[in-house]
Amino acid sequence: MLTDSVETHKARLHNAGFEHSELWFQCFNFGSLVALKAEDAA
Repeated sequence: MLTDSVETHKARLHNAGFEHSELWFQCFNFGSLVALKAEDAA
């Protein structure tokens, strides 16, 4: 299985509209990211 880097995942989140994303947990080859999406200004 080919894996993507954390930077690749962060770029995808940014392209999906998330302003901030961080890797908050990593153990061996598994990781969890948390991302915050800005509210739309109406």
